[in-house]
Amino acid sequence: MHKGVILLSKAASREEALNNAHNFLENYQDDVWDWYAIGGRWNNVLAPRAKEWREYVNEHVLTPDKKHGFISHDDINTNQDKLQQVWKDMGMEGLNPYCNHYKLPDEGNIYDVIPLKECLHIVSEWTKDMEEVDKKHREDLEHWKDDQSMIEYLKRVYRREKDGEFSFESNVYNIDTNESEKLPNNLTNYWAVMVDMHN
Repeated sequence: MHKGVILLSKAASREEALNNAHNFLENYQDDVWDWYAIGGRWNNVLAPRAKEWREYVNEHVLTPDKKHGFISHDDINTNQDKLQQVWKDMGMEGLNPYCNHYKLPDEGNIYDVIPLKECLHIVSEWTKDMEEVDKKHREDLEHWKDDQSMIEYLKRVYRREKDGEFSFESNVYNIDTNESEKLPNNLTNYWAVMVDMHN
């Protein structure tokens, strides 16, 4: 299973932010993840016009499956030149978000490691609302009330989230302060690193 997480860290450069993320993630191998990539399936999510680009190409370039709503790989491959052109026409750099993410460099796509100030609105949308986490937990407990092993699992997951631990459920995590789902008050020198984790 794949999961996207945005790691936040203070750094003087893109390279330092990337190194900070790698060093942090090393501590969680075979616990939180068994494989990860910078960007990966979530490459360019932090780009300033990524959402606008997706909406445009899904309506004007690609043909989503009407029944299920997904876009086929064949459709993406056939239209890759058009997708890239729209990306460039919107003023974006590097490869478009629907590029082959397996062929991206180790440091990810252009917008996978950027200053937090440049993507704050996107990171804010990714940050979990802890009241919603509480509500979902109560609903899950009710739904699984007859399955004790599932109840125990849900309680462990919930405890990690409430305690702010880094886990597979994290959406946004500050690796400098070890805080989950919380944006720093002072954004100076903070970078956002998009990570695709698998476990």
